[in-house]
Amino acid sequence: MRRIALRWRGRGFTLIELLVVIAIIAVLIGLLLPAVQKVREAAARMQSSNNLKQMGLGLHNAAGVFNGPLPPAYGFYPPGGTRDWGNGDCEGSLFVHLLPYIEQDNMWKASFTQNNGHLGYQLEWAGKPRVVKTYIAPADQTYVDGQPYTSYRVNGMLFCSPPGGSANAQTSNGWSNGPSLPRTFADGQSNTVMIAESFGRPGNENSTTTGTGIVEAKWFASFDHVDCPNGGRCNGPVYFVAGDPILRINYTTPPFYSGVPQNMTRADFFKPQVISAGIVQTVLGDGSVRGVKATISPETWYRANHPSDGLVLANDW
Repeated sequence: MRRIALRWRGRGFTLIELLVVIAIIAVLIGLLLPAVQKVREAAARMQSSNNLKQMGLGLHNAAGVFNGPLPPAYGFYPPGGTRDWGNGDCEGSLFVHLLPYIEQDNMWKASFTQNNGHLGYQLEWAGKPRVVKTYIAPADQTYVDGQPYTSYRVNGMLFCSPPGGSANAQTSNGWSNGPSLPRTFADGQSNTVMIAESFGRPGNENSTTTGTGIVEAKWFASFDHVDCPNGGRCNGPVYFVAGDPILRINYTTPPFYSGVPQNMTRADFFKPQVISAGIVQTVLGDGSVRGVKATISPETWYRANHPSDGLVLANDW
């Protein structure tokens, strides 16, 4: 029997059909990208919120260990001792003192010099790893991979001595003392900001005509700045608010810097800064995290930062 081979010749896409398919895919991608971007932004805000939560809990744990005292913005902690890192004490920023309480024991131990004490700068001098993810907000567009920057600042009105007063006042033994929990929080822990978001690399900041200021925020460092007292040294990384008598900077509205990082020409280092969604995330004295709108008035922001002014927060809080 004779076999007949059947051969099917498939019909290919025409150019018009191919262009239609490509156009449909492009439209779908265009519809999908904003949704993906929103999910990423939400995830970044959630991670930053979690970072702040960890820091808030770490501060409470530190206060619990030492029966109240909190770390200073920059100085010695815990209280007592010789207040000399060369004799076994710890000198550094608040973020240095927080390391053992945010599961960064290895980083903490690395800041120890044999026969001496703990010092935040020791990590840099020794060339040791010093990137702490908890101190980096994922949405911080200014962050440079591998750099020990921080996307957060501490409240200068709270963590500099005396609370609500002269932030850079020094004791006879060196840097200022910190506040105490709950004693310092006369206005209530849930009404006082402890830490707020800010860019890790805020740009070329020139607060005066006499010199260039800080262009990056290292979590372990104090800062040299022309506007600082104490011979040009500031307790840092910190931020200040309108009405705070410490720095000779005339703050105006709004209280936050909200420019696009890539276009910064003068990002005020000593302000909290809007990183995403028109809000600045903060951690309060009770350990809760709160998003503060960039439209908040300077007066309300001042009241939320002063721990003991006795003033009631306004409706825009």
